[in-house]
Amino acid sequence: MRLLTSPNVWHALCSTANTGFAMIRARICVVACALLGLILIDGCELSPLQVNPQAGAVSNDGGSDAAGLIGAGGTAGVRVRCTDGVNRTISEFNVSASVCGPYGCVPEGITTGPDGNLWFTDTSANSIGRMTLDGAVTYFLIPTENASPVDIITGPDGNLWFTETQEAEQAIVQNSIGRITPSGTITEFPLPIAHNYSQGITAGPDGNIWFTETGANAKAAIGRITPSGTITDFPLPFSESLPEGITAGPDGNLWFAEWYGNAIGRITPSGTITEFSLPFGSWGPAGITTGPDGNLWFSEFLVPDFYRIGRSMLGGEYLQFQLPAGTTPKIIVTGPDGNLWFASNARDDSSIMRATPTGTIAECPLPTAESWPYGIAVGPDRNLWFTESGSGKIGRLTP
Repeated sequence: MRLLTSPNVWHALCSTANTGFAMIRARICVVACALLGLILIDGCELSPLQVNPQAGAVSNDGGSDAAGLIGAGGTAGVRVRCTDGVNRTISEFNVSASVCGPYGCVPEGITTGPDGNLWFTDTSANSIGRMTLDGAVTYFLIPTENASPVDIITGPDGNLWFTETQEAEQAIVQNSIGRITPSGTITEFPLPIAHNYSQGITAGPDGNIWFTETGANAKAAIGRITPSGTITDFPLPFSESLPEGITAGPDGNLWFAEWYGNAIGRITPSGTITEFSLPFGSWGPAGITTGPDGNLWFSEFLVPDFYRIGRSMLGGEYLQFQLPAGTTPKIIVTGPDGNLWFASNARDDSSIMRATPTGTIAECPLPTAESWPYGIAVGPDRNLWFTESGSGKIGRLTP
């Protein structure tokens, strides 16, 4: 899942942004307008842009001068005591590269690739990154300048798929869904709805890739793209709902979180949409995943003093679980231990958090302060891997 709106480099440039809508969208203040070349669109058959992996790759070897545990600022196997009384091991890998901007690298979304490596998006580098389990990093540049890649998943076709949220202060330019092969070839498929941008993305039960999208013209939709690149949009009833996270549910449908619409939505593979309004005012659901108990779990991120995660039994019987003050949960995943895991990217409280299916919360502080953890995924080694947008690192936690 960006899921989703992320802290991005706004932690460096926009730390004074107001709470509420301005805060969650504050990331747009650092993304410049880009000039795009001509993109030919024939209905929903989109002419892709491609980049040669040899021309767009920047690598390091994970050594002392690159992205390893022994690199500058890296931490090797730090034992931290979590609030449940368990000591867990956290390691941090630097992902610095020459393609990163003046504020350093900003890794955001992360997933396990079909090749057994970790793959992540980096907004500052305008790249997709690949990292081996021992910390060697390769960056693949995206053809479109300032594409602002966010969420990334492994598709059913053996490739990686990612969302782009290229934004400007007053207008949103043409955005795309991106595909990168394990060897590094990038193809971009422009969105049919003008000025829309994509956020969360997931593999569907029908062999396609599904994503959330919204835009300056308030045309919220759920998108579907085939492995060959054909995009179909399904508009949402509430056009300003700001859908963020999306996940494949246990019932064979897709489920998504409507941040501004204050609802959990369901869409069938054929495109039928049902929305379930959340009770008790504005919850601001953002990330969403299928839990180990067969229920849907989602994070809530909206206003100050509202730090919770929620559980939904496929559209009914909602429950909330209170989190420590200052917690800002976004992406949420089911861990290899049968619990829910998510990052808290509050500036003064960088941590990885765990929730049991019964709602017991534990918090594990990160070695690097103000690291702004964001994306989180289960790695091929059954550890939890996460991005640190504020410190330019990839972290690993042994549950």
